[in-house]
Amino acid sequence: MAFLANLAPFAGILVVGALFAVGHHRWGRA
Repeated sequence: MAFLANLAPFAGILVVGALFAVGHHRWGRA
C-alpha cells in the first residue's frame, strides 16, 4: 500500500502533464 501511495502522486503528475502537453500541441500556442 505504501508503494502505491507513493506512486499515485507521481502518476497523477504524469497524466496531468501529458494532457496539458497534448492540449497545448493540439490547439497551438495558448
